[in-house]
Amino acid sequence: MIDAVLSHLRSRKFRVAVIATIVNVLLAAVPELQPHRDILILAVTALASVLVYAIAHEDAAALASAGEAAAVDPDTALEDIRETMREVAAEIIEEVIRVKPKAPNPPA
Repeated sequence: MIDAVLSHLRSRKFRVAVIATIVNVLLAAVPELQPHRDILILAVTALASVLVYAIAHEDAAALASAGEAAAVDPDTALEDIRETMREVAAEIIEEVIRVKPKAPNPPA
């Protein structure tokens, strides 16, 4: 049990996910960020997801070079990561355009 927990703590993918979760909780807790909270949380989550994906590709390439897995072409993996980043960026831009901050209510 302890070994499983320690192996997760050593995992870069796990640390990225935990940090992204903490940042998202902090973003949700700050009232001043309310108008932009959804976009910020989407951006943090998307960037963390791409980073985890990139780390997974890097780990797979390392295993392949050690002869522990099928060979992974680094150029193909890099292009996959670039394409994923383009898709994520496009989704964030579409969300920013779709969700506009609400104007504050005038005082009564």
